[in-house]
Amino acid sequence: MDTQIHGAGHEPLSIEAGALTATMKIKRKVVIDRYREQVEAMYRD
Repeated sequence: MDTQIHGAGHEPLSIEAGALTATMKIKRKVVIDRYREQVEAMYRD
């Protein structure tokens, strides 16, 4: 089974990178912190 989810041009989201749990759920705080600029850009006017 592949343990990576590829994001927007950055390192893949993976268990090893700390962005996914063992059951492949996204650790939201880790991902939001890592991609803060992109998340904020989505909500700008």
